[in-house]
Amino acid sequence: MSREDSEPRPSPPEKLGGVESERTFFSGKTTTAPITSRLPKEEVSDGNASYAADGEKDEDGTAGLNVLQRTLTTRSELRSIRNPGPPPDGGTRAWLQVFQGHLAIFNTMGYINSYGLFEQYYVANLGLNSSDLAWPGSVQIFLFCLLATVSGRLFDSGYYRHILLFGFFLQLLGIFCTSFCKTYWQIFLAQGVTQGLGNGFVLCPTMSLVSTYFLKRRSVAISTVASGSATGGVIFPLIAQQLIPKIGFPWTVRVMGFVMLANMAIILALARTRIPPRKAGPVLELAAFKEPPYTLFICGMFCIFLALYFAFTYINLYAKDMLGASTHMSLTILLVMNAVGFPGRVAPAFIADAYLGPINTLIPLTFLCSFMLYIWATVKTLNGLIAFAVFFGLTNAAVQGIFMGSMTSLTKDLSKIGTRVGMALSILAFAALIGPPIAGQLIQVDNGSFLYTQLFGGSTTILGTALLVAARVSETGGTLHLRLFGGRLSMVFVRGGDSLNTELKNPNVAATPDKPRPQLLPPLPMDTERSVGRERTEEKKTKCFRGAKSNTNLYANNDGGAGSDLKALA
Repeated sequence: MSREDSEPRPSPPEKLGGVESERTFFSGKTTTAPITSRLPKEEVSDGNASYAADGEKDEDGTAGLNVLQRTLTTRSELRSIRNPGPPPDGGTRAWLQVFQGHLAIFNTMGYINSYGLFEQYYVANLGLNSSDLAWPGSVQIFLFCLLATVSGRLFDSGYYRHILLFGFFLQLLGIFCTSFCKTYWQIFLAQGVTQGLGNGFVLCPTMSLVSTYFLKRRSVAISTVASGSATGGVIFPLIAQQLIPKIGFPWTVRVMGFVMLANMAIILALARTRIPPRKAGPVLELAAFKEPPYTLFICGMFCIFLALYFAFTYINLYAKDMLGASTHMSLTILLVMNAVGFPGRVAPAFIADAYLGPINTLIPLTFLCSFMLYIWATVKTLNGLIAFAVFFGLTNAAVQGIFMGSMTSLTKDLSKIGTRVGMALSILAFAALIGPPIAGQLIQVDNGSFLYTQLFGGSTTILGTALLVAARVSETGGTLHLRLFGGRLSMVFVRGGDSLNTELKNPNVAATPDKPRPQLLPPLPMDTERSVGRERTEEKKTKCFRGAKSNTNLYANNDGGAGSDLKALA
């Protein structure tokens, strides 16, 4: 018998469970594995041995083992990419995304919120009209919101770093060109158009990226990111206040550009996407506008955006023209209003995540914001204006910080979050565009008085609050103790001093004999101590729920992964 006859020969492929397979030989043993796509030789190398895709085998007989392990690992990785699982809601990588997002908003909204210092300089040194100068500031906000539809869809398609780099380039181009501006049209093109385009390619993808890492802590995460506008709103005026008298306006603006450049380097080093790309699908998801909560929410925020930013544009002019404040004092008031934005954004987010939910938290905040705009009309002293700046800065920052989390809570499929957020921001762009110029025109109509502007801001914000209430009612009905929380509904029961959140499906649909109520599933696998704690919590929830007189359906939530099961209530 020859050596060839004594060695085992490969058998033809056979069917195992309906899947074609082939036998792989190594080390004198036979195993069966599914046939997979042939991989190029360089893709199956593990660094120690390589195995060619055409069936060649190393003489030592170990290459077959390596390719089998490599193939199974590759298939496992592909499955992991297709289904990234629920948001981690924490961890080093997730919080690093929050940090880099904070820096990105520092460069965008922080710079925009500091536009008042630029307007004051242009009026004093270039002889320009304050009403005309409202347009470059509003165009910045308009463009970064308008481009959110395009940048959001590109983010969903997997082009996050590409649009980020393009946005950074435009931001730097805009700010360095601003340092050379001498006329109105130069300011409009550099600071309004170019800077606005750059901001548009940065802001929406940044918010969408952070949203994919969090569910239960999403409001806190997004508000921490949004608080970058407060950080930038403090740093940029401080730079201007300290450096303009020493090195002049042009080099002061260039220093701001170098600060942005340093932040950009950190952002590029830390930013990591988690959700796999969604290549197919339209740029616009028009079906979203058939959802009453989504549409009413956008209409409400449109009214609020009309008055959300003009105070940052005009408060230092109000201090200087109406109350006789010095240039230094007027910049200090703007700085104070920006500085209180950090606690104003973060504290309400903790309340939203722990107790009320983002939309339930947003509604009273917008009401307080409208109330403060009415109060502004009664301010007649510098001390009173400083107090107004503190309280309005807190409420305004809270609205800016929580509204994005409220918007993402209306999105059930995380793979569409960039598109839906982008569509909403594109509509809100028009409110941000016309709001400050309308305010400036009202000041001129009232012969330099701010009364008409203040009443306009308070009234539009009240109207927006009413529409937010309508959006909330259309989502959950008239039940006040329901909250929308990261793509699901929950009810708060208080029993014996303990507040327990019981997850709900549709409370208006009772169980039937053919469709009984689903039971709570066991908790997700964690470490032993946390698993035991969750089991005890579920027991408390079940006992508490049995005593409640309500037709509700309990369900097991997947913690907000793509396609989480939430049915909007009409």
